Amino acid sequence: MRKDTYGKIARQLFDEEERRSDEAPQTVSPEFAKRCEDIIKAHSDLIVLFSGDMRLRLVTDAKAERFELRPEEPSLVVPLAFFQEAPFSEDRFLFHIYEALALYPDWRAHPDLSLAREKTFLPEAQELTQAVLSRVRELGLEDDKAYQPDIVMPNMQEAVLGFLDAVDEWTSTLIVRLRAPRYLDERVADEVARMLLWEDQFPSVLHPKELAPLLGPSILQAEWYGTESLEEPEIVQLLKEKTMGEERFSFVRENLLRLSEEGSGIEARDSFIRTFLLPAWLDLMKRDIEKKEYGATEEEEAEGGSASRTKRSRRHGPEMAQAQKEAALKSLKAAQDERRHAASALIEGVPDLSPFGVTAEDEKLFSHYEALVRPARARMRQFWHELIGEAAQEVSVKVERTLTGKLDTHAVINGWPSLVEAERTDNYRNLAFFNSSELQRRYHQLPKKLKVSFVVDNSGSMRSGKLEPAREALSVVLLSLEDFSRYLAAAAAKAHEKIEIETEVWLFGTHHRQVLSFKDKGHKRKAGQVLSVARLAGTDGSTNDGACLKEIVSATSQKEVQELKSGREAHLVFEVTDGASSFPGAAKKAVDELEKKGIEIHAIEIGRADDKEAQTVFSYIFGERGVYLGERVDKLPEELMKQLRQGVSKAFLSSRRG
Repeated sequence: MRKDTYGKIARQLFDEEERRSDEAPQTVSPEFAKRCEDIIKAHSDLIVLFSGDMRLRLVTDAKAERFELRPEEPSLVVPLAFFQEAPFSEDRFLFHIYEALALYPDWRAHPDLSLAREKTFLPEAQELTQAVLSRVRELGLEDDKAYQPDIVMPNMQEAVLGFLDAVDEWTSTLIVRLRAPRYLDERVADEVARMLLWEDQFPSVLHPKELAPLLGPSILQAEWYGTESLEEPEIVQLLKEKTMGEERFSFVRENLLRLSEEGSGIEARDSFIRTFLLPAWLDLMKRDIEKKEYGATEEEEAEGGSASRTKRSRRHGPEMAQAQKEAALKSLKAAQDERRHAASALIEGVPDLSPFGVTAEDEKLFSHYEALVRPARARMRQFWHELIGEAAQEVSVKVERTLTGKLDTHAVINGWPSLVEAERTDNYRNLAFFNSSELQRRYHQLPKKLKVSFVVDNSGSMRSGKLEPAREALSVVLLSLEDFSRYLAAAAAKAHEKIEIETEVWLFGTHHRQVLSFKDKGHKRKAGQVLSVARLAGTDGSTNDGACLKEIVSATSQKEVQELKSGREAHLVFEVTDGASSFPGAAKKAVDELEKKGIEIHAIEIGRADDKEAQTVFSYIFGERGVYLGERVDKLPEELMKQLRQGVSKAFLSSRRG
């Protein structure tokens, strides 16, 4: 469609809306409600077939303005209040119902993947966060609280997810046109396109300063009116760029249709979009960021933005609100997890950890990291195997003046008369026929108990790209110590004594809590491991590690101190933090007290390379006991494993039995 034709239609609809805007809102009349219900009833079989759920019911609501999906019933609430206000026809009404259900089969099959998008696309959000922070530094606003990583990062995640939602809306349209052929009819398609224009689904009425927010609505406009109807030259150029020999818009559209025809779900679709469309949107975002003058007043932000939009730009379609969509996905996932859990428990006897506060989502997250760290865990197993072999190795010790030993042949020949005399008296004790010394086997001294404490930063700043490596690091060390414990149990006879390994995990921020305790055994111990990773979510304010370390100091009794200093026990503490301690004096005092009690402490800091204050405080508290990784957060799992290996080796090989 030509630009002037599209513009003419837009102006007509705008004029119609201006006339309607002065009218009082109408309540849904019984006649209108019955008309909608009759349409639903006439097409109910096709709608249910389209949804893929034969149990699904459609329920009308006279007050609702948006669709609402209720998977637990299951039902779809149809918002009559919206359709009463909108230009109505059977084709338009049914289109929105089909569109609301287009991705429902995919949601039912993969609710976890839809909910995990925030984590799946974390690298893109981190990339944009770095672009914003660089721009902020250029403007000299790096100390402004409004532009700190923990504020910028969630906004960038929301922007990425917003674009993915726009692609989902396009995909829903394609699925409807693919599976409901009536919408391929030119007359019906024109009617639906006018409806979407009335609902402000296209960008021409938005007039935002930035380019990136235009891409999603522009794609939808191009779907119904063609790329020729678009007004922004940079968007047109982006959609017409050659991709695999075709224009990008056509190439992406054809492949989304192909994936829908094949029944491929969100995993294949997101992977495709991530390769062929998302990078272009990221480029637009970076252009917007480079041009943006951060620190503008609210009035300046409003100018050319929301203040310049027409009344009609505040209208929305009947699509589900984001919060309701997320609630529906969580409900679908809970039902799916319940089915899987019941089946697994029946088939494999999987322990039920729910009494300990572990949700199915927690177990899913832990399983992800358990699979992720499998190669590193295998390397740690090899290390434990070699360490046990070295620790249990025999050493030869000369023992003087023993009455038993190997027979000395020359002594027997030279002292034969004495042997004859000894036979008569049956007393051989005083014969010098045996070596007076022999080599006896002795073993390295091993502690009877090894206690390992992990103290991990759970403050809000951990959300800026540090949670993933921190969870990975914690997962591999907890699982590796579990392997080590099993190895020690199997090698108990060779090591000549039973050795216990106990672990605990503390998460700290403004407050602290113990997620895994030394005393936890069996299923409770497994639950503690899962929760240690799942609850590491960057949700706990500031960085008060001193109070947490003090808890470990207070929990160490005098008897334990004696065991530690004698070598019969060993206790290692490993802290991971991403910023300056809120109370460095208290933290320093706790570290010194731990060392006095014979507890060895190691620390790793990750954070901004230019944060000199945090580095100074970290050095003050831990000194040579600390390792500063800075922005090399990807090295955290390997560094924590390295420190664990060194600490355990020192505890197992530091002395010998006397």
